Amino acid sequence: MFPGTKYRAATAAGLLCLLLVPDVSYSQDRCPATDPAASASAINLKSGSALCVLEEEPAPLPQRILLASESCESMPRGGWASSICVRSGTADTPCKNDEERIQMQLLAMGRRGETIARIREQVLEILQNRNACTAWYQGVDADPAATFRSLVFVLDEKGPPYVYGIRDSRDEKYFKHPYVASAMENAGRNSAIQLNVNGAFFNRSSSVFEAPPDGGPARPIGNRTLRVESYPGDTPEAQLTAMLHELGHIVGRIPEDSDSLDGQSARNTAEVLRYCRPEIRAMAKKRPH
Repeated sequence: MFPGTKYRAATAAGLLCLLLVPDVSYSQDRCPATDPAASASAINLKSGSALCVLEEEPAPLPQRILLASESCESMPRGGWASSICVRSGTADTPCKNDEERIQMQLLAMGRRGETIARIREQVLEILQNRNACTAWYQGVDADPAATFRSLVFVLDEKGPPYVYGIRDSRDEKYFKHPYVASAMENAGRNSAIQLNVNGAFFNRSSSVFEAPPDGGPARPIGNRTLRVESYPGDTPEAQLTAMLHELGHIVGRIPEDSDSLDGQSARNTAEVLRYCRPEIRAMAKKRPH
């Protein structure tokens, strides 16, 4: 989905991606085309912000992935739903409950699934206790822990992998980071969070490509730390913040910020951290079980 970049959602709410400013912002924008040879002409500058255009349209994020049935037979064939049931024995083996299906889905993702499962449990631990963070979500959802527990997770294997450095007409440089996560605004229970495998949820740094102000192909200029607000990527603080930001969109606790260049995403992240930073810090210090 943080003195530097903004956090805003690109798919009807929640695409995290750092946008335009030194290092410390959390932006959910979609970033410029992931091809490092992309021409600088594909990046327009508007009021000191990078406007991404001509980017490849991401695969549509399912608005709802329903998991309410008690049997795999009633789940759609194909995709991860079938593979989860197959892991239980056969495609016709009943899945015991929603929690088991989600755990099996994460297991099938390997190491990334283990990371998601660990952060998921930590978010649930926050939301199942009385604290300012939980109370804030309860302003719009009586049981935010149950809502978060119902969510499924989708990996975007083809998400943008690069940080783009952009110089404006005044020779000021800005950086646009790959998005981190995405969710649908007001999607509610049994919806999905999509995670960019190349973003700050799973990665500490990324290659930087700079688009010359006079046009021409972008060129590599080194590496840069990915961040979620002030938190370095691939850290519990960054991952917890990203998850809670997406939950904020799913329950309608923070407003939609897709395709905006007005700083709404950064304000959304600041609002999440205003209520949840102490819990995020405390949870991040805990050793995983």
